[in-house]
Amino acid sequence: MGPFVRRNAIIVTRFFFRPAAAVLTAALLSSASAVVYATGKEKDEQRRTSDSGSSSQSRPATSFTTLVPVCYRKDDGRTRLVRPWNIADLSLPTCRPPAPWDLSAVPPGGWSSQACTVGGSFDCDSDEFYTQLEDSVAGPQGPIGPQGSIGPQGPTGAQGPQGATGPQGATGLQGPAGPQGDGFAFRGAWDAATLYQPRDVVTANGSAYIALHETTGVDPTAPGDAWALFAARGATGPAGADGRDGVDGRNGIGATVARIPPVPDGTGPCGVEGGALVTDGNGNVVPVCNGKSGTTGQGAGMALSGNFVFPPIPVPPSTTAPIVNVPDLSLNVVVTESSTGVVVSTDGGVQVNSAVVGQYVIVDILLFVDCPATATSAETTKLIARRRVFAANSVAQQTVTNWSMSVVDVEKPGGPYVYRVAAQLQGNNGSNAVVSGSSTVVPHLRGTLTAVVINK
Repeated sequence: MGPFVRRNAIIVTRFFFRPAAAVLTAALLSSASAVVYATGKEKDEQRRTSDSGSSSQSRPATSFTTLVPVCYRKDDGRTRLVRPWNIADLSLPTCRPPAPWDLSAVPPGGWSSQACTVGGSFDCDSDEFYTQLEDSVAGPQGPIGPQGSIGPQGPTGAQGPQGATGPQGATGLQGPAGPQGDGFAFRGAWDAATLYQPRDVVTANGSAYIALHETTGVDPTAPGDAWALFAARGATGPAGADGRDGVDGRNGIGATVARIPPVPDGTGPCGVEGGALVTDGNGNVVPVCNGKSGTTGQGAGMALSGNFVFPPIPVPPSTTAPIVNVPDLSLNVVVTESSTGVVVSTDGGVQVNSAVVGQYVIVDILLFVDCPATATSAETTKLIARRRVFAANSVAQQTVTNWSMSVVDVEKPGGPYVYRVAAQLQGNNGSNAVVSGSSTVVPHLRGTLTAVVINK
């Protein structure tokens, strides 16, 4: 118990205690209150109330005012600390302390089994009184004591675990540009559309110029502050010696021409074209080659369908449907050279014959080439392209779907090769498929077939 508490207890005894009345009154001590418990009849009543209520009280709150139990003398008020027991003279002896001291050091069997023979008022002598003071009072702040001497440095502690990696910091600001180097950058002939930097070197009219600052479109040969002369053009050199006289043509020495035959493998000065070897009067020999042969002209052809066709429906339905040619969609092509290619293109339309909603047809459009018997191809008929067309009526109207495809076919010289378009029904739910047409019958379905012969 500190001096401030003892001083408060003495003040309470001297000014507010009357032994005959046996009454203690709470007083305000230096802005801090002291809780004083009465003696005599009031003290016994408080003891009974405390004993009967402490066993049913809930646990103390997280914060409360601590009470300091003391015994103080009747004559001079001197105080001393005692244990917090404050209950006595009960018919059933109990020694349960007030909260919050009843939460710790609970005896076996609980507080009801603890005889109340020591602590609290039992610890007070016959010439002393018992009371409890709040320990929340605080005296005035004392003066700051002198600074103590620096203690010896303790041993280095063990290294702690590595902390988690912190978030990445923001991107730093770009530093200022470094000083310009002393080197030169040769940029070739000056170009009016090029952006030049300081110390770039260009050439113009035989001289070299260096850029003094960033510039575009400024002629370095013109006066100004954009360019400086870097290396001047050299002076004109002395005239050279006269050349030797030519041979007099009157001596009968003229040019001669000798034929250069074609070489099948392409070697020699004129290759497979051949030419002439010309020797002039001075003995200079120059080959003159024949012009190269032009390519053979290209060929082209186009066919239009002459009517529509119903691709047969297979019977029974599980069998493969027959393939039928689209009327008039065929072309004959003759291949003249081994480097010839044929570009073949076709387009047209397929229509659901029924106008009932939900009717559909699935048709494959096929592009064939029939090889002549004189061709060296291992096949007489080749399928070179195939497209699947699906048409379905989402409304009560005959739906149309178009096909379009283009391929390049390479065949050996010979012919004629026959390119043709055919159709094959792959599926339906009760309707026929109308394929192609003519200029007067379903013309919106009319198909085309085009073949263009290209020589490399």
